[in-house]
Amino acid sequence: MKKPLTKACAFLAMLILTSAIAHCSTSSKKQNSLGVLNYEDNKNTYLMGEVVDGAEVSYGRHEGIVLRFQPSYTPLLYTKDVLFCGDVSSKFDGLNPNAVFVVTYETEAHESINGVGCHILKHVDLIKEQEIK
Repeated sequence: MKKPLTKACAFLAMLILTSAIAHCSTSSKKQNSLGVLNYEDNKNTYLMGEVVDGAEVSYGRHEGIVLRFQPSYTPLLYTKDVLFCGDVSSKFDGLNPNAVFVVTYETEAHESINGVGCHILKHVDLIKEQEIK
């Protein structure tokens, strides 16, 4: 009668030990035939509208620019403030400040300036007035 109890205890101990040290994954990030990563979500945010205000901000060694946008096709009272990392004013140089832009920036904030996440501005596109109609 002692042998079946010993075997059961040994089996239970082995089960507990293997489950404690097992590290399994049901899936992993696969590469395609070209060897590049496949992304299933868009890492960018797009905002179309006019720039109505802006201010430089700094905190310690971190600097950025806050731009206030009046998004297209929204009520006039609705504005959106976006904090960009670094000096992005050069991307708007030579452009009409009252024009409509589409700005592309990374959705994920990479740094913070005084506790507010700043985004990396990737591209600025000028939208011509006849394209909006």
